[in-house]
Amino acid sequence: MLLSHEKLVQLVRENKLLENIPESELTKAGGISFDLRAGEIYEFSGEGFLGVNERKTPETRLLAKYEEGKTAKIAMEPNKYYIVKTLEKINCPLHLASTIISRSTLFRSGVLLLSGLTDPGWHGEMTFGMMNINSKPFTIELGARIANVIFFKVEGKTNAYESPYNGGNIGTNSA
Repeated sequence: MLLSHEKLVQLVRENKLLENIPESELTKAGGISFDLRAGEIYEFSGEGFLGVNERKTPETRLLAKYEEGKTAKIAMEPNKYYIVKTLEKINCPLHLASTIISRSTLFRSGVLLLSGLTDPGWHGEMTFGMMNINSKPFTIELGARIANVIFFKVEGKTNAYESPYNGGNIGTNSA
């Protein structure tokens, strides 16, 4: 079951479902999602590995970070993959899960946003992959709305999500 905007606002105000969310998201007219904004953008600087029992994400280098009152932009090069971390933090209770989808301006501009599921018990900023598949550069301003988060009710018993990424870590090398 999808949650209504009214229910989402209640969960934000009473249970801190989302932190660092602008008031404009809470007072907008309707919808079933909240927008998420670009807070940090990274590029890869190393190699990664995914095995059956172990994993290692590539080292990353911070390119830009959102700062209130300052303008920061990144020109995304064609055919280059980036990691983007949100300004908002999700605190997913055990009875909810969420999925993240791209805002249409990105795919209308030839930019892919690769995202996943937020499991019950997840807490922290969200991290996405973003790739400019256009033949021309695409400039993104930090603080811009890049994704929608949609919450679902989970029925039955769940356990809190455990992962090295919980807490907003961007990779297995984060602390």
